[in-house]
Amino acid sequence: MVETLTFAQIAALCSSREVDLVLAAPPTGFTLCLRGELDGSNFFTMSARDVEYVDLAGGLTVGDMRMTSELSSLATLASKWAHVAASFSGPAIVIRSADSEAWETARAQDLQLIVANEWRFCALDGWRRAVGRGAG
Repeated sequence: MVETLTFAQIAALCSSREVDLVLAAPPTGFTLCLRGELDGSNFFTMSARDVEYVDLAGGLTVGDMRMTSELSSLATLASKWAHVAASFSGPAIVIRSADSEAWETARAQDLQLIVANEWRFCALDGWRRAVGRGAG
């Protein structure tokens, strides 16, 4: 059985410790999947369907994440995304690399973005073990 998570649960984990995001094979019906890894364990997946826009670097260690439907606000984070609000409509996940300490001072290359119309967040074995110890 697949245990679903909320974006808030994943964002809380990523803001409390450095989590690496890697591309993974998407589940059936989805087109993009990112797996969160920590200390050699697989903690979660973030799967997207009907993906509209991707600006994602490989080998990303997450410093923080946000989810927003207000795409017009993205241009205030990075001018490279000024066109996004006019071109796309899905909810967006914005990721700040651990290489930047704050959203306000993050360099454009330390900010990643995925816009997709449907998201699914699932727990993996590492998450279940951490929750069993009270860390999730």
